[in-house]
Amino acid sequence: MSSPRIARCGVPQGSVLSPVLFGIYVNDLPTVLPPGVKCKQFADDLKLYTIIDKTSDNKLLQSGIDSVLQWSSLAKLSLNDDKTVCLTIGNHPRTLDYKINNKSIRRENVTRDLGFLVSTKLDFTKHWQSAINKAKYIMSQIFYQYSSNNSRLMTLLYKIFIRPILEYGTAVTSPSKQGDSKAIESVQNAFTRRLYCRQKGRYLKPDDKDYKSADQRNELYNLTSLECRRKWIDKRFVSKMLAGKVDINTSDFFTVTYKNRTRAKTKFSWSKCKTKLRRNFFTNRTLTGLMQK
Repeated sequence: MSSPRIARCGVPQGSVLSPVLFGIYVNDLPTVLPPGVKCKQFADDLKLYTIIDKTSDNKLLQSGIDSVLQWSSLAKLSLNDDKTVCLTIGNHPRTLDYKINNKSIRRENVTRDLGFLVSTKLDFTKHWQSAINKAKYIMSQIFYQYSSNNSRLMTLLYKIFIRPILEYGTAVTSPSKQGDSKAIESVQNAFTRRLYCRQKGRYLKPDDKDYKSADQRNELYNLTSLECRRKWIDKRFVSKMLAGKVDINTSDFFTVTYKNRTRAKTKFSWSKCKTKLRRNFFTNRTLTGLMQK
């Protein structure tokens, strides 16, 4: 066993207990915010937000920023001004100015948050463009590094290194545009096409007698389309919510009525969407599909 050391500041990096201790240390931060300003925390990431109905509402959000600055000074946790950005969401956004340490906060149309690229339109198109480019690059590296035409090995590499990039957080980022959905699917189609051509020893065109369509190649390599997998992931997430395995208050999203305690008699109720973007929101797209079945 290592000898004990006194930690005069911070927490040991890599310790199991360190994230818990840090979480306890910053747990009181929401209590210093003024009424009307809310926040979301994840480790050392913090997001302040409020509804801006009129220009004067920016004073409320600015007071929230000032409160966080005062709290961070007392807690001796300095904020990173360069990583602090402002994102305004809405059809008719009010581009108001906010300051941190007397310096204007940089305004962006797209920003990265916990691995997601979030835009002012919340359509995640930029996020998927980035994910698709990354997946294609890794795919090219796999075919460059591995000369094997063994389908079991190659599909295993695909499932380990490529598919997770295209399935990370899809409960949140599931594409709302058909073009984005097709672009995502094209990555798997490109992988199966390259693998199939490698096995045949030549590039195959659609008029070739040995050519197989994308669906046929998926069946050949025992792969499910990414669109079907996203629907399956959504259903699994709902099941986890119902089982209490996700730290989410399900009543904020839907209510469930059980009749005779059978799945066929389970009834979901949720707020119906009023906008086109909202139709693709997790609750609406998933529960609509479940109720139709």
